[in-house]
Amino acid sequence: MIKNLTHHPVTIFKNNSVYRSIEPEGIVPRCQEERIQIGEIDEIPIMTTRFGPVYNLPDKEEGVFLIVSPIVANALPERDDLLVPDLLVRDSQGHIIGAEALARVTWWGCETF
Repeated sequence: MIKNLTHHPVTIFKNNSVYRSIEPEGIVPRCQEERIQIGEIDEIPIMTTRFGPVYNLPDKEEGVFLIVSPIVANALPERDDLLVPDLLVRDSQGHIIGAEALARVTWWGCETF
């Protein structure tokens, strides 16, 4: 079972057609966040966001996968039940209209190629 814990329906495309739309559950987990000014350039504030613990996330349940924001998924890489939309599908104006897949977020670090 897949539950959508975002604010909007998640549309999955298969063979260029809508395969499935997963409606929101009404629960949206978030990370606590703190906005911090770290500098200024030409009198324009330069900000950063410090993310804290995740809140409003249900406990892991056998056989249940949760679609969440990438920020939430990144905050909890040990949770193998958290998914994010992947292989995004865009309309002719470049707006995201769905995805061809769901993905687990796995932190591999950054490499120089």
